[in-house]
Amino acid sequence: MKLRYHLLLLLLVAGILLSGSALARQDSLLTAVDSILQRIDHTRIANYTMEVRLDVATKTISGQMELSWTNAARLPAADLRFHLYYNAWRNDKSAFLNSVRYHDRSGWNDYRDDEWAYCEVSSMKILGDTLFPEVEVSSALEYIQPNDGNEFDRTVLRLPLRRPVFPGETIRLALTWETKVPRTFARTGAIGDYFFLAQWFPKIGVFEPEGLWNCQQYIQTEYYADFGTYDVKLTVPRGWVVGATGREIARSDNPDSSTTHQYYQERVHDFTWVTTPHFQEFHQTFESPGLPPVDMRLLLMPDHLDKKERYLESTAAALKYYGSWFGPYPYGHVTVIDPAYQSGSGGMEYPTLFTGGTRWLSPPGTYSPESVTIHEAGHQFWYGIIANNEFDHAWMDEGFNSYAQQRVLRECYPPRELSKRYLEGFLPYVFSGVEILSRTGGADPYGGFYSDFKRDPMAVPSWRYGPGGYRLNSYNKPALMLQTLENYLGWETFQKVLSTYFQRWQFRHPRPADFFAVVNEVSGRDM
Repeated sequence: MKLRYHLLLLLLVAGILLSGSALARQDSLLTAVDSILQRIDHTRIANYTMEVRLDVATKTISGQMELSWTNAARLPAADLRFHLYYNAWRNDKSAFLNSVRYHDRSGWNDYRDDEWAYCEVSSMKILGDTLFPEVEVSSALEYIQPNDGNEFDRTVLRLPLRRPVFPGETIRLALTWETKVPRTFARTGAIGDYFFLAQWFPKIGVFEPEGLWNCQQYIQTEYYADFGTYDVKLTVPRGWVVGATGREIARSDNPDSSTTHQYYQERVHDFTWVTTPHFQEFHQTFESPGLPPVDMRLLLMPDHLDKKERYLESTAAALKYYGSWFGPYPYGHVTVIDPAYQSGSGGMEYPTLFTGGTRWLSPPGTYSPESVTIHEAGHQFWYGIIANNEFDHAWMDEGFNSYAQQRVLRECYPPRELSKRYLEGFLPYVFSGVEILSRTGGADPYGGFYSDFKRDPMAVPSWRYGPGGYRLNSYNKPALMLQTLENYLGWETFQKVLSTYFQRWQFRHPRPADFFAVVNEVSGRDM
């Protein structure tokens, strides 16, 4: 196997140097490389085995990890790159805190020294096998800033390799690291004894088919990662309830009054978890004709016990309609988190887990938690299964999901005469005496941006959007575009477009051109 990869690389170089039939030789060799890559399981590119311990007193996570990464690109990888997202809150000079989306916010000005964050890799080594010798590589690690050159930003870590990882090869690494959990910010962190832990571990970037790393600094967007298998042991104080990506497959009490919870999940591109002693746990099975059953696990804060049925019913509504319109939910389980008050962790999606959000006084007519629950459950499809690049094309999940969310709301929760839902928010705004608003069926993406048509175009990479442009271009414009396509093509044709796109690109990383191609193919028109 090793000889074959080296031979392919040698032939590639020789083919380029030879005169006359150089292009033909190169094309032939790339065809051979592609045949190797076609045998790769793209749901197992980045596989993590982790053992971590949460110290609730110091708000730190100590962890050990083994990572298995396969090069699924057509060119060798000369280095490896990792996201260290928590370093975005290491200091106030990071790219994140100086982005157009966050630079004018003063919330972190009152952070105490112990409320900031970090993610530090203390050791890394390549694990030996027939392809790579075992070697300690910690001294070779370096922080890089590929987007803006900000020397104070430490959200991307690079490991230069002594020899590259050739197409189809797999390299295994062992890492030891520590993460300091911040006071809640940007939907992660700790408040009191509630810990919501997202983007908390060193995560390898995506090596694109063209042979370039997509491992952006953490600036103002969301995330992008390859699919893989996660096997994670989480040690927390005994009696604390844990919710996490995947299913709990083992639990053991330890002599030091802690408990280790082991979670396992295949075919996902992230791992997030939450823990607190206060959760109340409920289970209900989603069942709908033609769709596989799903175990819905709800972790509810005690002051929201009256919202139990509303959380579960709205989760089931999303699973039913998204599943019947686009394709079935494939995992068999989902965890719904009711976030703690003022935790800043509400309304966010992760594989097989999402957070809702509600208030103590929230009558049914407010659609809280229903609207946000449907939106975040819907992200299990548009983001979780269809894993677009959120750094560059955030509209490909937020826009699709906002469009579909409004469709579910119209099916399940017809708007009252005096309510109007805007796509840029999850709660309805109420206007007295304006009955005509109900004629739109609650979907009015135009109302979300009619006052400003001069924001960045959607085609601009999401991390480069100017002030106010992120929500507009990620949610409103694409939702309106999709609603317009539905109106133009008709629901029957457009539903076939979306289901074809979903089935074809699930567990992969589609780009805008891939969606446009499906639209043209299914509609039979050059759109």
